[in-house]
Amino acid sequence: MSTELNTDTDLSVSEQQVGELLWDFCKKITKTLYEPFFKELIKKDIFLDVHEHIRFEREIVLLDLWCISRAMISNDEILEYMHQKFLRVCGPYFGEYAEDKVVWVVAKNELTERYAEYYSYWG
Repeated sequence: MSTELNTDTDLSVSEQQVGELLWDFCKKITKTLYEPFFKELIKKDIFLDVHEHIRFEREIVLLDLWCISRAMISNDEILEYMHQKFLRVCGPYFGEYAEDKVVWVVAKNELTERYAEYYSYWG
């Protein structure tokens, strides 16, 4: 098996596509972290109400987005596409604001606040 690249058949990927793929990756990471933790809570007879579930999953998503931003990507355009994808579909993570038309604003503000907090801990 050859490891050489054939430039005649290589596909190119746009920054937008990479950003959207990173958002998909973030969702998978979130699910991978959330489900086992949730099962452990149930084993310990700790039950979360609907809003607590939403807030907990949201915290994991925000942390995962920050980790991807911090550790993997130096291209601001890719990060912008990843964050825009999150903001376009963030409704389920902000269920307590579902009736409001401000979900996007709340999501963007919380994302910005969390990133500032995480960076302050990073040093």
